[in-house]
Amino acid sequence: MRALVYRKGTVLLESIDDENVQFVEVQTIVIHEQAKYLYCCRLNILFFDAHRNAFRVDRSESVSVIRITDLFYRWPQVVHHQGDRYFVMLHNADDVWSLH
Repeated sequence: MRALVYRKGTVLLESIDDENVQFVEVQTIVIHEQAKYLYCCRLNILFFDAHRNAFRVDRSESVSVIRITDLFYRWPQVVHHQGDRYFVMLHNADDVWSLH
């Protein structure tokens, strides 16, 4: 079984509903009373790039604190940097899309 590794810069799928996807980027990991939390920067989705099959995102000023055991989807997402552009692909999330 492959272990999941989270570190600064890891992008995760925080939530998804019928019309919205919310990605976050891990800034730091905090342990409080033996529970692990991710302090994350929320990412604003600018548009979906069909050619790259990825979301173009920018960091926002908004933060999110997520308990690791409460993650909506635990797999890190694939991120491509192209200069100052930042693209996030939904990786291993086909099962998530099929649930909604």
